[in-house]
Amino acid sequence: QAAPPPYGQAPSAEPQYGQPQVGQPPYGQPPYGQQDYGQPQYAAPPPAPSPYGQVPYPANPYAAYPGTATDLERRPSGVTVACLTAIVLSSITALLMLLGLFGVLASRDAVEDEMMKNSDFRELDISAGDVIAVVTVVLVVLIIWSLITVLLGVLTMRRSNVARILLVVSSAVVALLSLVGITSVFTAIWLLGGITVIVLLFIGDASRWFSRKPPSSSPGYLQY
Repeated sequence: QAAPPPYGQAPSAEPQYGQPQVGQPPYGQPPYGQQDYGQPQYAAPPPAPSPYGQVPYPANPYAAYPGTATDLERRPSGVTVACLTAIVLSSITALLMLLGLFGVLASRDAVEDEMMKNSDFRELDISAGDVIAVVTVVLVVLIIWSLITVLLGVLTMRRSNVARILLVVSSAVVALLSLVGITSVFTAIWLLGGITVIVLLFIGDASRWFSRKPPSSSPGYLQY
């Protein structure tokens, strides 16, 4: 135990061994106002704003505009009507030509006899067998052509631009042949059908849909 100071003297300000000084934290604790080792001294800086005050584009440009991607994938009604018109008319043509082919092949002998009885036909110096052969080939070609057109209509509805071009060419040929050989209302139906298919595959949003471009009037359309 330390001896008390003499009478009249102030106690010494020097701390004894093992005692902390005034204002000094205990042993093992950091000084006042300083953080422990390993703890961040400053908060993370806020993210820097984008240049020119613009918000960066999202990874998906259509994500911020609901419905735009759906509008891009939706088939225009004109394309649907054109394809269905081509499919229906081509199916009817294939069925009629198939029935005509069966009729010619089933009554071949009777058709030849009727042709030979005609005096005008005998003057042409053409055999009835050759005429029936030509008619058979024409009917087969029309059947194949009609079936291909049905396939083109299906592929066009599935957004094939190549099928669309081929379907337009086929419809143009049908319209031209119907116009040249128009003799009845039945032929006029095919003429109007061919023109309808050609027009509907190019008007409205048809070209945009086949090229897979977003509509310019859509709020999600981004121009660069």
